[in-house]
Amino acid sequence: MTNKEIKTAPNETKNNGNTLNEDELKELNEIRNDINLVVSQLGEVEFMMDESRKQKEQLLLQTRELVAKRQAMVQKLSYKYGDSTINMATGEITPA
Repeated sequence: MTNKEIKTAPNETKNNGNTLNEDELKELNEIRNDINLVVSQLGEVEFMMDESRKQKEQLLLQTRELVAKRQAMVQKLSYKYGDSTINMATGEITPA
């Protein structure tokens, strides 16, 4: 059965004619179009979520790399200046 065909249950076929009336056909087509639109939108949302997950993974990786880089710098400065506090605005070092 294709997207253009709808199967009815045997007891639902009470119309003696071989075609739907104009209103029935119009309503079925509107419903089909609405379903197609919603499915398309769902696909777009899923795609955006996948892209967001990828972006989040990249940002988390960058964060981990930067934290490791900061930690290496702190160790380097601790070795050079000993335990101290650094004023980030002025660069002044105060021994701990």
